[in-house]
Amino acid sequence: MSKRRLRIAATAIALASTFALSACGSNFSAQTNHQYQAAVGSNVRSGPIQVFNALFVDNGDGTATFSGALLAPSGSQEIVEAAVPGADVSLSGPIKLAKNTLFTVGAQGEIITTLDPNQIGRNIELTLTSTSGDKLAVSAVVVERSDMYASVAKSAPKAATPVAGDDAEADTE
Repeated sequence: MSKRRLRIAATAIALASTFALSACGSNFSAQTNHQYQAAVGSNVRSGPIQVFNALFVDNGDGTATFSGALLAPSGSQEIVEAAVPGADVSLSGPIKLAKNTLFTVGAQGEIITTLDPNQIGRNIELTLTSTSGDKLAVSAVVVERSDMYASVAKSAPKAATPVAGDDAEADTE
C-alpha cells in the first residue's frame, strides 16, 4: 500500500472516530440522546408575584386544587383573592409571601375551584390578586389525580370549632 493511501486512510479513520467518540467526551453516564421532558405546570417569571409549575389537580368531585410555587421577588405580598372565569374559587385565607421566599401551594388546599370534568387536560385561567392590587394571571393545566399528586390536598382544611372555655380569659387583676 502506498504512503499516500495510508495517510488518506488514517485521516479518514481519525475523522470518523472523532465523531463516533465525541458523545463519550464527558463520561459514559452523559445524556447524549435523551429527550428532555419539561414539567407539566406553567411558569410566570415576571412581575411582583411569580408562579412556578402552576397546575390544577382534579379531585374527582367536581373540584380541583391549585398546586404550584409562589414567589414575591421585589417585596412581601399577600394574596387575598383568586378567580377563575365561570367557576367558583375558594381561597382558604390570605396567602402571605415573604420577599424572595418560595412558598409552595397545594398541600393545604389553599386554592380550590369548581371544575367541569371535561376540563381535565385543558388549561384554565387563574388570576391571583394581592392587597397592593397586583395581579398574576396564569394559564394552568388540569391534571388527573395520580400518585405523583398525592400530597396535593383534596379539600381546604376545616375550620376549628370553638369549644367553651378555649377563649383566653382576660386578666382582671
